[in-house]
Amino acid sequence: MWVPVVPAMNFLVAYGKGSLKISEDCAAVVEKLYIYSYAIRALVKKEPDRVRVVGPLEGTWSVEDLRTFRREDKNSWE
Repeated sequence: MWVPVVPAMNFLVAYGKGSLKISEDCAAVVEKLYIYSYAIRALVKKEPDRVRVVGPLEGTWSVEDLRTFRREDKNSWE
């Protein structure tokens, strides 16, 4: 029997609501995520056995009520 093993991981997370294209805060939040990510990477750079890669930006979206979900209405996404 195979049992998947997922190592413990830490993430920087930002929460928001609405379309990324019209959000005034989105660009500032993404910029801060990368600033913090590279600062943390610099701190662990002295430890040779630690992974020193800043991963790609990823997003997960949801809606309050799936019955009202419309792909084109990104302002209702969370």
